[in-house]
Amino acid sequence: MKLVELKNEIKIGDRVNERWNVIGLGIHSVICILYGRNYRRHFYYHPTDSGKIIEKVERDGRIIYSRPRKAKKIIMKISKKKFFSKHDPKILPIIRKATVGIAGVGGLGSNVAVSLARVGIGKLIIADFDTIEASNLNRQQYFIEQIGKPKVIALLENLKKINPFSEYQIHHIKLNEKNIPIIFKDVDILVEAFDKAEMKKMLIETWLSEFPEKPIIAASGLSGYGMNELIHTKKLDNLYICGDEITKLKNNISPMAPRVGIVANMQANLVLEMLLM
Repeated sequence: MKLVELKNEIKIGDRVNERWNVIGLGIHSVICILYGRNYRRHFYYHPTDSGKIIEKVERDGRIIYSRPRKAKKIIMKISKKKFFSKHDPKILPIIRKATVGIAGVGGLGSNVAVSLARVGIGKLIIADFDTIEASNLNRQQYFIEQIGKPKVIALLENLKKINPFSEYQIHHIKLNEKNIPIIFKDVDILVEAFDKAEMKKMLIETWLSEFPEKPIIAASGLSGYGMNELIHTKKLDNLYICGDEITKLKNNISPMAPRVGIVANMQANLVLEMLLM
């Protein structure tokens, strides 16, 4: 019975299954009656969560049965052809063959991953050791119910909901000089998305030493708000830096979503630009 999904179409007198008939409608309920018997069946819909309903059965005005029920979720099925129907057919084949690495999936990395998934990058290789905290939600692509989960696992869930047609490889691990060349050896481009300066330095030095022919896109300077005119991209051989290169993080104060999103999407945009050169 899919009453939650059909409630806007239900009318008094409709039969909702072989035994129950609709005899009344409320703002958040449907009242049904069992044929030939003095029973009434109510389905109460949660006013803010249509996935929750309460079923109650009454006989002669008395509740004889009550239980919570979960409405069936509507799963939208789409084809790969429809998903990519509005993508540029000239560049899509190139994007679909590309592999991009993302080191760190906090504010920068989770936003970069979402943008590249929407674009349709063929494969994303993602690594991070951290778990989601409530304070992350002001700028990172996660949800309240994911608090406590490893970021890479939660991000994988979210990316599959956005684009199930790309490949995602996740590593729940702290990156270091030894595992970076192993985890990211097959990527075309690496995106640096760490918070701490020492981790940024370690990643960049390791990458340029191990893969001098492959570009790495880093970020520096994204704290505060406003100052759009200061945000830029700088090129140093195969190292690219996005940000204002001036602002620094303050103790116990997180960067905010607008500037984090701007810099992250500059990184994602630069990935596309380099892939399509």
